Amino acid sequence: MKKKISLSLSVILLVAMLAFSPWITESFAKTRAMTDFEKKWESTSDGCGFNCSGCGFLSSKKVMFGRNVELAFACGLSPTTNGEMEKTNGKFFVSFLGTVH
Repeated sequence: MKKKISLSLSVILLVAMLAFSPWITESFAKTRAMTDFEKKWESTSDGCGFNCSGCGFLSSKKVMFGRNVELAFACGLSPTTNGEMEKTNGKFFVSFLGTVH
């Protein structure tokens, strides 16, 4: 009986630790999201990137099992009619494992 209680408490503690995931800091999530985004577009000549005014990291919010990160980026090589690249905001999830979704 004591083994079942110990095992149950260990599982509960592990799940709580993963849900809280204190090792996923804002700085880590920002770096992972931006690096992953750039890696996905590096071999595309007319891809997306952070080379525009106001582009890059916007915000981060702690959620269960990781962090939500919002990035602003521009896609395509052709500027819009006003001379600026068209900026888009994207949301990414950095999991407790450090993977980006």
